[in-house]
Amino acid sequence: MSHTAFDQGALNGAAERYGLRPIRAHWLDSSVIARRAWPGKFGRRWSLAVVAAELGIVFRHHDAVEDARAASEIVLLACLHTGVDVDGWLERG
Repeated sequence: MSHTAFDQGALNGAAERYGLRPIRAHWLDSSVIARRAWPGKFGRRWSLAVVAAELGIVFRHHDAVEDARAASEIVLLACLHTGVDVDGWLERG
C-alpha cells in the first residue's frame, strides 16, 4: 500500500543502495484508487493530506505508520463507496 509511487520508489531505492533485491509485492496506490472511486472530487490535488481531509480521515502526516493507516483507510472507503473489493482494485492495476 502506498499513496502515489513515492513509497515504492523510496523502498526499492534503499534496497538497491544496500545491495538488496527490489521488493516484490502487489502494490496498491491509494491515490490512483481515490481518483477512480471519486473522479473529479479532489480537483488536481491528490496528495495524501488533501484526499484524507476530503474523506474525513484524521492522521499525523509524515509519520510512516499514520500515513500507511490513512492510505489504507482511503482504500477501504473506496471499497465501500464503489463496491469493488481489494482484489478487484488489484486486478484493475
